[in-house]
Amino acid sequence: MIAVFVHVPNKYATDESKAANFYGRIRSSLLQAQGGGVIDVIMGDTNQPSNGFTERVLKTALGQDFADAHPDTNIVPLDSYKRSFGGTNSSAKKKYDIAVYNTETVSLNQMVYLSQCAPEGREAVAVTDHMGVAIEVKKVPFA
Repeated sequence: MIAVFVHVPNKYATDESKAANFYGRIRSSLLQAQGGGVIDVIMGDTNQPSNGFTERVLKTALGQDFADAHPDTNIVPLDSYKRSFGGTNSSAKKKYDIAVYNTETVSLNQMVYLSQCAPEGREAVAVTDHMGVAIEVKKVPFA
């Protein structure tokens, strides 16, 4: 299983060509590395401008289909009670933090978000400006 954890720089994140080049360089490095190979999972802060952007870019860059592990726009972190968000960033408006999986090599069991808040007395304070992402996948056997 090869999982790649990314922080896509802002200067690449909103331009499909630049983002494809960014992911393509990662792919090339992995294919040439000892023990490397095909990417199964990519997760982290993608800084994507819209839902579906990362999957489209990965199809171009890697020539394989990737699916968002949480395609919904409504995000309910595992560790929040009766709270939902429209995004994973500090303003809860952009879905930057995602997990995508290679539909040809793995199947999705589950995915959860973890909030960026921690209890402080009767309030909650942000400890980071992004949500955490956890994913459980299973390797698909070769045909």
